[in-house]
Amino acid sequence: STDHLVASLILDAADSTMEVTGLESLKTMDNWVNTADSLMNRTPMRLGTLGQRALYHKSRINLRSGKPAGNKFFADLMAHKRKSSLWLYQISVVDEMLTKGSISPRIAADLYENVLRVPNPTDWLIRPTDSLAVLLFPSLRSFERWFEITMRREKYESAMVIADEIRRRRFFQTLPLGGRLMGLRWILGASPSALGKDGIAERQSLVARFPVLAEWQTEEDAVRRSLRMLHLLPTSEEEQTQQRKLLEQLAVISIRGEAALTQIATERVPASLVFPPPAQIDTIKEGLGQRKLVLSFFATSRAVYGFALDNGKYGAWEISSPGKLRAEVSKVLQAIGNYGKNNEIGTKALESEWQALTTPLFARLTNSTGPVDWSKYDELVIVPDGILWYLPFEMLTTSVDDPQPLLASIRIRYSPTLALAVPSARPIRNHGDTLLRVGTLFPGEEEEDVLARAERLTSVVPNTYLANQLPAPSTVFAPMVDRAVIYLDLEERGGALPYGWSPFTGERGIGIGDWMALPWGAPDQLVLPGFHTNAESSLKSQATGDEIFLAVCGLMGSGTRSILLSRWRVGGSSTESLIREYVQELPYRSAPEAWQRSVELFRSTELDPMSEPRIQPGALKHAASAEHPFFWAGYMLVDDGGKITK
Repeated sequence: STDHLVASLILDAADSTMEVTGLESLKTMDNWVNTADSLMNRTPMRLGTLGQRALYHKSRINLRSGKPAGNKFFADLMAHKRKSSLWLYQISVVDEMLTKGSISPRIAADLYENVLRVPNPTDWLIRPTDSLAVLLFPSLRSFERWFEITMRREKYESAMVIADEIRRRRFFQTLPLGGRLMGLRWILGASPSALGKDGIAERQSLVARFPVLAEWQTEEDAVRRSLRMLHLLPTSEEEQTQQRKLLEQLAVISIRGEAALTQIATERVPASLVFPPPAQIDTIKEGLGQRKLVLSFFATSRAVYGFALDNGKYGAWEISSPGKLRAEVSKVLQAIGNYGKNNEIGTKALESEWQALTTPLFARLTNSTGPVDWSKYDELVIVPDGILWYLPFEMLTTSVDDPQPLLASIRIRYSPTLALAVPSARPIRNHGDTLLRVGTLFPGEEEEDVLARAERLTSVVPNTYLANQLPAPSTVFAPMVDRAVIYLDLEERGGALPYGWSPFTGERGIGIGDWMALPWGAPDQLVLPGFHTNAESSLKSQATGDEIFLAVCGLMGSGTRSILLSRWRVGGSSTESLIREYVQELPYRSAPEAWQRSVELFRSTELDPMSEPRIQPGALKHAASAEHPFFWAGYMLVDDGGKITK
């Protein structure tokens, strides 16, 4: 009809004009879009592509004008796209053809590779709203079909890449704009060593196209340099005042930068999804080197698979009886005493033969037919999935003839994705400042005990600052911190998962979701001995591993490099001993080396029952060996393998 043609031409004109003009033309563009909208009133056109285009332009105009209505128009647009996106429809067509047998698995795999791709630069330029829709509403079941087809065809390298892409999409769908905003934040704010050549080129392109970003970058760099010249927590009133003013400036600058990126995120602007990086097998093989072994696991709705990468070689297998896996992990956790977050473990747990459960479990998880020669490796990297996030691989025994736990044989670190298992090129700021927060880690601790612990931990490494209160919200202050040890109970996370809680605790309305915003950055190293997961109840609740996976991705997405967190909170002298030894070695060793050393030293000591709140009174009549895994195996070291600076 004539109205359809006129409305289409008006929207085309508005789109073209907005690409080449500035803020001064927005009122005119708004009038044009309203004119087109009135032509569609009470007609089917509003429900079709013209209606979507009008919503898109309304959201752009309002976002550029700084009006909250832009978010509402964008939400309406995405609700529309969820039902009508051509790209999402193409994915569903491939699903249907495969299910009906209209196409072969080989052809389906080729089609999936196309329709399930990450939006490329051309996609962002030509169909930005469809690109956002496929990120916000990932077809994870379609990804699973693609993965299963690839496994059946024994294309194992491709299967590993697909599994990692599924992990990325699980994370992206929990983020604003499906990870698009995070990608822009990394490109604009991350260090060059975190971006690589392509990321640096994209930054240069963004800054050249949007002068507001160049201004932002100059101002932010100047404020950060000034803050770095001050003590982390100044003692003089003059320096405190100076720091407070600079942090306030940084907060204002960051709000302005966030506003600019939010506008740009919906525009026709190519930008990579930098974090987590996509998996590239050749890069992974080269980056791992000769003496690292990666065990990667992937759980679909129907099965669990394992992969091993070793010096350029790889293996793949399907784990037998996946339905029993949850029960087996639960039994291991129960055997060592996990029945609740505050339960006291008694004689039964302390004397249990937990090794009898872990040896066959390790063999099944790794498709192992015999002893492993761990002398060939320096480091084991584990990429868990699903309930395997709750399993302490550190305590698993690998042979009936060797009762020693796995961590005694090899350094271990965890990674949320396969791509992040490759050592990062970014050097770790291991000789910088340490922020220490100390409080009650377990109910019933006396205040004088907490104060004494704070004094002991403050002297562990140089430049440690004990902080009861931060000079600014953690969203602004955290990028200034090189290392943070949060010796507090993090139970307050509760219903705030996955991103509504702050590692620094006690901050209302601030969480990891805010850490992921500008200013970019977070402590390189985080130590969280008071973290809680569903492992502490032996998976009695509907545990999926998501509370760990998403929390870890959120922290690393903020810029953190290394996270030591507890699957269950222990408290007492054992926790202090482990954390003290670990932290004092961090300036001189990699995190996996420091943690292995800390555990080895601890396991060679004796437990004092009177200083361990998790030991049932009377369960131990005298000091006992600290080898029991309840006291050390609950800690998980998630680390990107970055080299320490000398």
